[in-house]
Formats: sequence, C-alpha cells, structure tokens
Amino acid sequence: MAGTYTKKEVNTLKQSVRKKSRDWIFIKRELKHYKKPISIAELGCGTGAIAILSKTLPNIKQYHAIDGSKEVLKFVEIEKIPYVKTKLLDLETAKLPKVDISIAKYLFHHIKNKNHLIDELYKQLPIKGKVIIIDKFPRWKCSILIEKLFHILQIKIVLGEHFYSTEKEFEKLMLTKKFKIIKKQVKFGKKFKNFFMKINYYVFIKKKKRH
Repeated sequence: MAGTYTKKEVNTLKQSVRKKSRDWIFIKRELKHYKKPISIAELGCGTGAIAILSKTLPNIKQYHAIDGSKEVLKFVEIEKIPYVKTKLLDLETAKLPKVDISIAKYLFHHIKNKNHLIDELYKQLPIKGKVIIIDKFPRWKCSILIEKLFHILQIKIVLGEHFYSTEKEFEKLMLTKKFKIIKKQVKFGKKFKNFFMKINYYVFIKKKKRH
C-alpha cells in the first residue's frame, strides 16, 4: 500500500470530499442507528472527509483515523476534532484497535493481503459489530484490464497500486472469514472512464465462530 502521495494526488483526494456525499449519506444512516456512544476506526481515511463529517453526529466517543500516509493525516489533524485520533499504520501488517464499528472506504482495491486485514477486522470488532465497506469492483471480466490501461495512459491519477477482486470473490472471502452481509447497494459509474467499474456499498456484521 502506498505510503506517500504527491501534491497533485493530495489535491485530488481533497476534491473527493465534495464528490463523495452519497458515501457519507450511506455511512451516516448506519451510524445514526446507535443510541449509545460508539467507537469507530476508519481504515484508509485519506484526508479525513468522513472523520470531519462525523462532527454532525452526537453519538461518537472515539474515532481512529488510520492511514499509511503522514501527508494526508495532517489534513485530519488540522481540524483538531477532540475525539479523533490519527494513526499511521501499514494496514497490510498492522494490528487494529478495538472498536464498535469499522469503516473502509475505497481501501480494499489497494490491499494485496486482504486475508490479513479481514482477520484483523474480525479481531477488532465485538460479535455483531459492523464493518461498512465502500469499494470499486469490475463490472465485467475485461474491466480490470481497461482500468489498468486508463492508468497507463494517465487518464486517471493512480493513488497506489490496485489489487481488484471481483464482487463474488470479495463476498466469498468475507463470508469465509465469518462476516455476514446485512446490506448491499450497487452504483454504476456514469462517466466513461468509470463506466467499466461499479461501486458497492456494504454493511457486514461479525458472526460468532463455531468451535
């Protein structure tokens, strides 16, 4: 997973705060269900769009904003939100803090060792704890090759390496690791350069392992 971003890439991330309003709407709906104060870990928080928007919710007692880049974590720290703590971690190897809910937004297609991260998610959450995952998936078998071609031609800025799974592969992996899908929405890209990918919105809950 990339540990540093160029200035151009950071600007792109900042612009995405405004463009990701539908992501926040989905996440907010899930967080609003909790009546008691909750702790959250956002994995791959980027410039902190969700951490910053979380100020509109009254029920957050602790928020771990985790990323592999010092540069983007500075944008979160500038906000000085009392309950938000930043953590510089390599999510392919790190142990995660114990929380009630985890959020992973556009993270998994940057992660090569998905098994380790999902195992850590399981350890991190209580039984029936939730993980909210938003990510890009190929619409067709050819989509990954076309997406790579766009990156080679610099039609789209690359933020680290990409390790795409198909929708079925990812869901099977999560189910194997004892997570259950309780909500799923799919959005399709309208712009041509995003046409070959789709965005899936998931809520998983942690199931109890049988011995």
